[in-house]
Amino acid sequence: VDLSTVIGTGPGGRITKEDVLAAASAPAPSGSSVETGLPLAVADYGIPRKAIPHSRFGRIAAKRLSESKQTIPHWYINFSVDVFQLLELREHLQPALEAKGAKKLTVTDMLIKAVALTLEKHPLVNATYTETDIQVFDKINVALAVDTPYGLAVPVIPDTNERSLAEISSQLAAISERAKEMKLTTEDISGATFTISNLGMFGV
Repeated sequence: VDLSTVIGTGPGGRITKEDVLAAASAPAPSGSSVETGLPLAVADYGIPRKAIPHSRFGRIAAKRLSESKQTIPHWYINFSVDVFQLLELREHLQPALEAKGAKKLTVTDMLIKAVALTLEKHPLVNATYTETDIQVFDKINVALAVDTPYGLAVPVIPDTNERSLAEISSQLAAISERAKEMKLTTEDISGATFTISNLGMFGV
């Protein structure tokens, strides 16, 4: 097993025996995904996808954009969004979710659901870029960056678009707790197709 392709789940991201065994037994992805530069989490776990070959224009445009990101200073536009109705909806849904055994519904839970539904409508965003094509994933697996005492962890909610808010809330609470206790399994952090990070606690 090439250790550079293994995601460590031990303290501080250390690679454990279980990580190596999991990588060794993981099903090989179809095609030559590693050679075409897929992200490791995608290449290792073989998420089904369809390939859309680049046009000559698309390949050149991607190369120029990548070069500009690396060599030219950037500036960014931002705007504020009124989420009053979102918060009202959360308060409205909370009693029903609690009746199903879910914990308190958070804005992050709703954000994850919104992202998953958006990826359904815009599948080209749920994709990865290689030198030869754009590979659009058949599954929508949203990951959330979670801060832990040992550094950043990125647990995944598989088939996010097919899960209810109650399921997302319960699963996110469970994997976030495991992340903080450094008890995440290889399955918990494998197969993400899209990652988000909520920095609302910092006023972002």
